[in-house]
Amino acid sequence: MSASHPIGSHKEDQPIQPERPSTPPHIPTYLISLPVTPPKNRSRRITQQHPATPLFKNQIPSIKQLLFQDLYDGGGLIKKKCEAYSTFKGKIFPLIQQPTASKSCGAGAVMMLVLGCFQKQKPQTALITAKQFIHEKAEDLWQWYAMCKLTQADEIQEVLLRHFKIGTEIHEISSEDFDDCVQKLHASLKKSNHSIMLSITHERIAGHWIILDEINMIEKTADIRDPYSGHAFRLSFAELQQNLGEEDALGFHIQHYLEVTSLPSLDDGEVAPD
Repeated sequence: MSASHPIGSHKEDQPIQPERPSTPPHIPTYLISLPVTPPKNRSRRITQQHPATPLFKNQIPSIKQLLFQDLYDGGGLIKKKCEAYSTFKGKIFPLIQQPTASKSCGAGAVMMLVLGCFQKQKPQTALITAKQFIHEKAEDLWQWYAMCKLTQADEIQEVLLRHFKIGTEIHEISSEDFDDCVQKLHASLKKSNHSIMLSITHERIAGHWIILDEINMIEKTADIRDPYSGHAFRLSFAELQQNLGEEDALGFHIQHYLEVTSLPSLDDGEVAPD
């Protein structure tokens, strides 16, 4: 290849050729197969990828609860019916799978976080409360959820505040110091008295959002909810460290989590149950 046509050049000041060659120029095979190294950009985005097998090992059995049985819309927007599970402390949290259409783990994690927060305020009207803060019509909640795509921490924070009036703080942790990560996550759980939305980088997935509900400092385990599978898992600290510490495609060892700081007043336009 001549020097006037370097690979990857996009300049438009090249000499105009009188006629195009009948055959394309020869490019050496070793140049075609060279991998492209992405630049390290601080604006990290969670990439939606979907492995065929579960990401985590120790699944916690699901339980049926009347409060969450009505969450399934029946229209195919999610693959499995919504259920619940109990943490090692006996707390009950909803299990909701990420939407089938958008395959957004961020959307699935947001829905679980929102309903968990509203459940603590008024357990019997958690879904109704969520619906009133997203749209007036109940079915619009699921239509919004079906097409929702959430990846970055700042856009998730905006959605939580704008649609559900849930205030959050974004925190950054360095997975290179796992003990410090655990201490900060445990402190945030106690301070907020709510679950945490946590970014991870699994060895088989470029990026993922999960919900962290409890950390057992004695048994050294963490109870989490996975929006990809719609199940809950009990991670050992070793497995949690692996998910926090894996370097992603951009070379990041940094993870983010959202800590709930405020909830809306249900007296503002509260909708009574049907």
